[in-house]
Amino acid sequence: MKASRKLKHRKNAKRKKSVWRLAIFLNTVFIKPDLQGKSWRACLDVLLRQYSALPDVVKAEARRQGRSQIRDAGLAELGSAIVAPSRQKGCQPAPAPGPSARPKCGACRSQWGPKALFSTQQAAEEFLVRNKGTGRMRAYCCPMSFGFHVGRRPATGPDGI
Repeated sequence: MKASRKLKHRKNAKRKKSVWRLAIFLNTVFIKPDLQGKSWRACLDVLLRQYSALPDVVKAEARRQGRSQIRDAGLAELGSAIVAPSRQKGCQPAPAPGPSARPKCGACRSQWGPKALFSTQQAAEEFLVRNKGTGRMRAYCCPMSFGFHVGRRPATGPDGI
């Protein structure tokens, strides 16, 4: 069982390196590698078809320039820079409308980083309701910029506002 798992891992590693190499070769002659496959094997098949469709002179130049770049920068660094962004485009989920997707306040920070800045107090309070902000959590006006934060800021006035 373990031997077959190791063999499968080695085959995937070899395919991955082959995909990187072919993507670099195509990229050096200004041809965008087509990385539509969902697995390394599928990507390799598509890239081999794309590469074999090139004229022999272009293939030779692509190999010459690609090998030179691989020697200078390394296969993994160049290959992952070309392949990874293309393969991950379809897999990236849309950002959730949470605090990380909001604009950040340049002056106010929490222990985790810059605080999220809400344009209106109503938007900040809606965020609290959606995320079940209970206890001391409340929306308050940012002292440094135009907007509102959500947090556990202590009451400042006589009526707690």
